[in-house]
Amino acid sequence: MIRKLANYRIDPESLEEVERAIEDFVSAIGKEEPETTYDAYRITDDVSFVHLMAFPNREAERAHQAAPYTKRFVDILYPYCEEQPAFLDVTLVKASGSDESA
Repeated sequence: MIRKLANYRIDPESLEEVERAIEDFVSAIGKEEPETTYDAYRITDDVSFVHLMAFPNREAERAHQAAPYTKRFVDILYPYCEEQPAFLDVTLVKASGSDESA
C-alpha cells in the first residue's frame, strides 16, 4: 500500500471554488479508483487543507497522477494556492478498527 499526505493553503477568496473542486475530484476518484482511499480535510477556521490518500500499488498511484480528473483538479487548485501542495510519503503504524498495520 502506498500512502501519501498532501497539505496546502489557498487564497481565502477562493474557498468555495476550491471546496467544489475537491468534492468533484474526490467523487471522481471514488468512481474511477475503487481501490484507492482518498480523504480531504480543511483545517477548521482556516484555509489550509490536508489530503490523505492510499493507493494499492505504484501502478494505481501513477494512474491516479495521469488521470484527467487529477489534471482538472490541479488546474483549478494551483492558481489559488498561497502555499503549493507539499506531498509526503507516510507509513501506517496502526489504524483503529482494523488489523492493518505497517
